[in-house]
Amino acid sequence: MTKKVKSPNLKYRKKPEDCDHKNLKWTELDKNKEKRRRDKKKVKVDQSWKKCLNNIKRGLGGLVNAAVCFARAHQIENKIKGDAWENHVVEDTNAKWTDIEYQCPDCGLKGDIDVVTENGIAKECKASAGLVKPSQYRKNVVAAKIIFGPNTPVHLAVPKGGKQEVLNKFKDIKEVKGKIQEH
Repeated sequence: MTKKVKSPNLKYRKKPEDCDHKNLKWTELDKNKEKRRRDKKKVKVDQSWKKCLNNIKRGLGGLVNAAVCFARAHQIENKIKGDAWENHVVEDTNAKWTDIEYQCPDCGLKGDIDVVTENGIAKECKASAGLVKPSQYRKNVVAAKIIFGPNTPVHLAVPKGGKQEVLNKFKDIKEVKGKIQEH
């Protein structure tokens, strides 16, 4: 982030729906920093696989510890799948920016935009359509319009065959119609 924001536990002056987010802070958009973010994410995936294997090895030592270690390995595996999916979308779309974190110090609105393509489309990537959260999508719509401009489209990137499941999560289908991209 360009400037550290106080702990999310503080009392905010406004509710997110009443805030104009004029003080929104976000990750600096710089080509060198972008390369470091991508490299760091690839290293993180490799490290996560090692953690996963270590948890499995430790779990084989005793039955009590096994359940905990296998559960942790499963969590790590899901994180790896999510990161790998984001990397796939980055390559598939020839992304310009990735992992843009944002936070509003006035109301606490906080999140990250996974990918921004060369042609200016912001994307939230989910390795499974079941992981899509309408509230997260809406937060990213608000943030993308502030960070990249008022006409910035925000899409959901999901695996092939997940479009209908995503549509079923939204009360108003018009909100995401034409904005779900299957990769």
